[in-house]
Amino acid sequence: MQSDNNDPRHSDLHKLIKKYYNQVIRDKALQGKALPFHIKREFERYLTCGIHEHGMVRFQCGICSKDKFVAYSCKGRTICPRCNGRKMADTAKHLLEEVIPVVPVRQWVLSMPFKHRFMLSSDQKLLNTTLQIFNRAISGHYKKKAKSKNFKLSQTGSITAIQRFGGSVNLNIHFHTLFMDGVYVTNEMGE
Repeated sequence: MQSDNNDPRHSDLHKLIKKYYNQVIRDKALQGKALPFHIKREFERYLTCGIHEHGMVRFQCGICSKDKFVAYSCKGRTICPRCNGRKMADTAKHLLEEVIPVVPVRQWVLSMPFKHRFMLSSDQKLLNTTLQIFNRAISGHYKKKAKSKNFKLSQTGSITAIQRFGGSVNLNIHFHTLFMDGVYVTNEMGE
């Protein structure tokens, strides 16, 4: 029923995780440690994502009566390229159509040094504080430029996506921040 080109079990990532996941769990257990529940859940859901044998829905065309079977997805937000890609596309569409005004936008990226990545990944308060400092620095840059052109009481606008993994599924905390490339100011009419 499932064609080979749509079967995620043929991807290199799926093969690697399937091959080594249980060994990692056993190695951790021998060390008296365990992966956090949410990490185990992500891996276990990923191993069933897009595979018909783990659940699917059937759609039927009302005109030609052809069937289409679509496998359930894990809706993962970390390691699953299918679900992560879909989530990114949906979020980008929402931001473009509903949130970001039609103004120039600039992306700023802050990557963390290797020695700080684990600390930031396990301390939400530190991660939030780091993001606040990053946003204040960029916002200050825009406000300083506005002040030099005699715009007072300017405001900036930004949206940040915190990415936790790199392309090699390695821990790589970094921020992708979209800043409106300029400032908002109140005009003479108070608008």
